Amino acid sequence: MAEEKRVVESAASILPTQRPRLAEANHLRNESHIDSPEWQAVLRIINSHGFAKSALLSNFLRYVCEKKLQGRITEITEQQIGTHAFGRPAAYNPGDDNIVRNYARILRLRLDDFYAEEGRDEALRIVIPRGSYIPHFEPQTLPVQNSRLPTVALSEIPPALPNITAHISEDQPTGRAPLWRDRKAWAVVAVAVLLLIAAGYAGRRAWVAFHPDAYTEFWNEVLTPGRSNMVVLADSGLGVLQDITGARIGLHEYAFGDTSAIATAFAKRFPDVPFGIDRFKNLTSTADIHSLLDIAEQPQFASTRPRVRSAQDVHMDDLSDANAIIVGGPRANPWGDLYEPTSDFRLEIPGEFHGSQLDARVVINKTPKTGEASKYSSGFHAEGGYVNHSILSFLPSLDGHGHVLIFRGGNMGATQATADFATDRLSMEPILKQARNRDGSLRPFEVLFETRVIGASSPKAEVLLVHYR
Repeated sequence: MAEEKRVVESAASILPTQRPRLAEANHLRNESHIDSPEWQAVLRIINSHGFAKSALLSNFLRYVCEKKLQGRITEITEQQIGTHAFGRPAAYNPGDDNIVRNYARILRLRLDDFYAEEGRDEALRIVIPRGSYIPHFEPQTLPVQNSRLPTVALSEIPPALPNITAHISEDQPTGRAPLWRDRKAWAVVAVAVLLLIAAGYAGRRAWVAFHPDAYTEFWNEVLTPGRSNMVVLADSGLGVLQDITGARIGLHEYAFGDTSAIATAFAKRFPDVPFGIDRFKNLTSTADIHSLLDIAEQPQFASTRPRVRSAQDVHMDDLSDANAIIVGGPRANPWGDLYEPTSDFRLEIPGEFHGSQLDARVVINKTPKTGEASKYSSGFHAEGGYVNHSILSFLPSLDGHGHVLIFRGGNMGATQATADFATDRLSMEPILKQARNRDGSLRPFEVLFETRVIGASSPKAEVLLVHYR
C-alpha cells in the first residue's frame, strides 16, 4: 500500500552489526511450541503474499508470537521488539524512535488483509490489540448475517386479547367465537407488530441521521462537507534544524519563507559540511504518517477528501477560510501559532537541544482554574520514566465558520499519542459529551495531556485538564 512505502524500512538497509539481533529473533530458543497449531498458523502467515516481501513485519510477528507461546510475555515490550526484531541498539529510546508503534499499526492492517483473503479459512486468528503488543490466538468465526428487520412468528405472540365476554348480552349465545375470527385477530396483531417494528427502525434511522453521536459530530465539525478542509503535517526538517543549531524561526518568518537565521547558524556550526539546509526539506516523520493514517480512518475523511500538505507548502490564504487539522509542536509546525491567541495553553520549548534541557519544556496554563497549576513542566519522573506534555485544541477556524483541530506535543511521541487519543472513540466520548450543546453541536474545548515513557513502554496520553468554552 502506498502509505506503507513511506515508513517501511528495507531489510537490506540494516547495518551488519544489527543483523545478529535480527537473526536471534528468527531462531527459536525454546522449540517446545513448534508443532503447536498456533505456531503453524504464524508460519503460514509469514509465508503468505502480504508478509513474504516484508522481513521486518515477519520478524515483528515472529518475535511477539514466539515469546507469547513460550510464556515469556514480559519480553514483549516496545524496546525489546525494537532491539530484537528491528535491530535497534539495546539502549535506544522508544519515545524518540517510534518505529515499533508505526509497524504495529501496519502489522494489524496486514493481518486483517490476510484473514480477509488468503487466511479466510484459517481456524485460528492472530489479533494484536491496539495499545498492546501481546498477540492473542482466537478461533476465527464467520460473521453472522442479520436481517434488517426481525421476523415475528404468529405462534410467539402471547394470547393477550381483551376479555369480550363481559360485553355480550345475556340473550346472546356465549359459546366460543368461530375459529376464523381468532385467526383474523392474530393476523391483525402480527401485522401491527411488524408495522411498529418497521416504524421504530425507520424512526431510529431518521433520529440518528439528524442527531449523530458526539464522536461522529466531532469529526463532522472537523471535516465538514462544503468547506475547504486541510491536514497540515509538521515540517520535520525544520524541527531538526532548530534543535541542532539553536536558531529559531517564528511564524512570521516561516510564512514568508525566511529561513536565513537557520541557514546562517547551520553554516557557522557545521562549516565543513558539504551541503546546506536544503538537504532537510521534504522530511515527514513516521509519527506524522501514523497520525495521518488514523485520521484517514474516519469516514469523514473519505467524504470530504481534505488536502494533505506539509507545513512548508501551506500559505496564509490556505487557512483563512478553511477547516484544518494541524499536527506538530511549535518548532516543526509554526502554523499552530495562528490559533495560540485563542488557546488557553502555550507550549514552550527551550533553545538548543541538550539532554537535561528537556526538563525546561513547559506548558503555560494561561487561564488556570481552581486547583490547576499555571505551569506544567516536563522532565524525569521521580518513579522512573520521562514525562512530557501535549495539547489537543478544538477551536474556531480563522473565519469563524468552521473548526480547527490541533495536536501539539513536546516531542513527536507526545504529539502522536495525542492524535491516537483523538481518533479513539472510547477515549474521546466522555470529553465530547461534556462539550455538546443542546442542539447537538460542540463548543470549543482543549485538553492538556501528560505522556510518560517508562523503559520500553509506549507513550500514552493521560488527561490532566480539560477546558471548555
